[in-house]
Amino acid sequence: MNRPDAPALSTLASTIMMNRPYKYRTKWMIAVLCGFFFGACALASPPSLRWHGYSFHEVDSLSSLPAPLRQMLGTDVPGKGGIADKGQPFNITDVASGTLPMRRFLAAGNDGDVWLVALEQGGIAYMIQVYLFTGNVQEEHCVLSGGPKTLEAVIRLLPATCPKDRGS
Repeated sequence: MNRPDAPALSTLASTIMMNRPYKYRTKWMIAVLCGFFFGACALASPPSLRWHGYSFHEVDSLSSLPAPLRQMLGTDVPGKGGIADKGQPFNITDVASGTLPMRRFLAAGNDGDVWLVALEQGGIAYMIQVYLFTGNVQEEHCVLSGGPKTLEAVIRLLPATCPKDRGS
């Protein structure tokens, strides 16, 4: 279908389309910049997890722990006595492979030199081992049952199980 006014409509449509994006370009750029700004602010300061006066900032791997803590926990021990990093294979049951560790890093967080570290413990009774360190000294050791998968879930189970009060 060939219409004689088609070139005029095409030129008009082209002019409208050329002006429309330009007209909204400033608003679009402001929206994108605000998104980047507020998104970067959210990424720059992850939420802290409060527990008994501490404000823990979560870390996601064994390598994030200070070297003395890694050594105290036995991360350098090979085989069953070692610790697998988060998401890595480990012996979750009592039917154990000789090459895999019996423990796996679950979550950790720090408030200055205070560290809360949670490890999964495989074996005949699966459990979560939770350690509280101040500097290089182990202050608390708690055992949790159930299946917390995050530091927040571990902290939710701790107050009744492992009291450590600093007044808050």
